[in-house]
Amino acid sequence: MKKYHNRLIEIENKVEQNINMLQKDSILPKAYWNSFAINKIIEYLINLRADSLKEAINLFENGLRYIEQIEKLDTMHKNIMGKLYKVKYSARSSQIASWINFLSK
Repeated sequence: MKKYHNRLIEIENKVEQNINMLQKDSILPKAYWNSFAINKIIEYLINLRADSLKEAINLFENGLRYIEQIEKLDTMHKNIMGKLYKVKYSARSSQIASWINFLSK
């Protein structure tokens, strides 16, 4: 347990050092100080999808909006499919009830 405790303290110290370094030297706005954003922004610059940090950040933000739209569409699709299932189930139940009623006469 002590081994993990020491490792945890070591990691926390490294994180603190990195934050201090970022606050001192970073040209990247604080809102993007997470590994996902940093990796995507670097990817845009390396792959020449952006010529500047500003363009890379804009591409990143557009990508986030795209993901949000896809998630909303997915939610809408699931809601519609759920409603269609209920309508189909209800129609099928009515059909079965009609046949039972017809056959019982």
